[in-house]
Amino acid sequence: MAIHELIFSVSLVPLGFMVVSDLRSRTVNILWLGLFGVLILTAIWLQSGYLAGFINMAVNIAAGSMLLGCGIIYWRIRHGKWMRPVDNLIGMGDIIFIILVSGLFAPVRFLYFLLSAMVFSLAIWLLMKLTGDKDNTVPLVAGMGIMAAVWKIIEIVYK
Repeated sequence: MAIHELIFSVSLVPLGFMVVSDLRSRTVNILWLGLFGVLILTAIWLQSGYLAGFINMAVNIAAGSMLLGCGIIYWRIRHGKWMRPVDNLIGMGDIIFIILVSGLFAPVRFLYFLLSAMVFSLAIWLLMKLTGDKDNTVPLVAGMGIMAAVWKIIEIVYK
């Protein structure tokens, strides 16, 4: 096992705490998020180098920003008013988490990951609603975290 794979494996510990926290209360502890970020950025740097990792992150963040922009425009057309996306569509912890995870994937693979993670997050939300959860927000860090772990574990095992 390469060192970046070992560091990624260690990052599953804070990821697990963030997933549980997001499922229970839709919040993510900044300390777990910070530890996860340090571990993930280190793994990305060791695997791809800082330049390639930075380029992947920049391209993926740009693609994610365009998708968020489309969501804002849709909201404006549908509801007839502007809104702050961090308040109404997505939380700050979700944004930071997506930025950190974006470096794990090449740009095309990131779009596949993003789509599958969003669908998985909605499936988790639907299951929680069907079991009586009163919260109307989607546990995005939980869904994306589980999918990121699954994608990377498959990549490590089948490389």
